[in-house]
Amino acid sequence: MNKVGHMQLAELIGRAIARQRLRSRLTQEEVAERLEIGSEAVSRIERGIVIPNIARLLEFASIFECEAADLLTESSSRPVDQATYISQLLASISHADRQLVVEMVERLSERLKHRAPAPYSKNEIPESAGRSSPSPYNVSRPASISSQ
Repeated sequence: MNKVGHMQLAELIGRAIARQRLRSRLTQEEVAERLEIGSEAVSRIERGIVIPNIARLLEFASIFECEAADLLTESSSRPVDQATYISQLLASISHADRQLVVEMVERLSERLKHRAPAPYSKNEIPESAGRSSPSPYNVSRPASISSQ
């Protein structure tokens, strides 16, 4: 893996760790205390400056009461892993809302198939691409839906 790929992976894993920490309602200080490291070290991992080793990844998973694979799946650019992540998100919402999300994804997918190729590779989405949250899979609601 080249340096750019390594940096992108570190950032994606860091964001996944930050999301799981927030879902667990823990502060960086609380996580640092459980890991017996400084809070700045947790911050550096979450910002993608440092990539955790496998042992540390397992410790994060234990603290967040999730599988280590969950932290990696959220970070993956593979469609099957992204589908797993989306499935986990859908599991927490109502049947009607899931149907709405599926319809939105279908429309968005169809629309994106017919546009010109993006100026970046399919495996990287630059920060300037307009994401409004740290999720690599964030999709904003179209204005026509959000106003209902």
